[in-house]
Amino acid sequence: MLVQELNTLGVNPEPSQNAKVPYLIAVCQETLRIYSIAMAGFVRVVKNPIEIMGYKLPEKKIIIPSIYPACTLLRGSLSRT
Repeated sequence: MLVQELNTLGVNPEPSQNAKVPYLIAVCQETLRIYSIAMAGFVRVVKNPIEIMGYKLPEKKIIIPSIYPACTLLRGSLSRT
C-alpha cells in the first residue's frame, strides 16, 4: 500500500509532496511511536500520592518517565503475534 501511494508521486517529487501522502505519514508516526528516538519523557511532578505497578510515589515527587521500556515491551508483544 505504501509503495503504491509513493508511486503516485512520480520519479522526483518535491519534498513538500511527502507531507500530503497520508499512508506515509501514518507509517512514519507509527514507527516513531514504537521505535522512539527519545529515551525519556518530560519531567513530571506527582500531584497526589499514587501507586503504579507496586511503586509508591509520594506527593511532590519528581519523576522522569522512560519511554524506552514501554516501547521495548510493545515490540516484544508485537513480534509474538
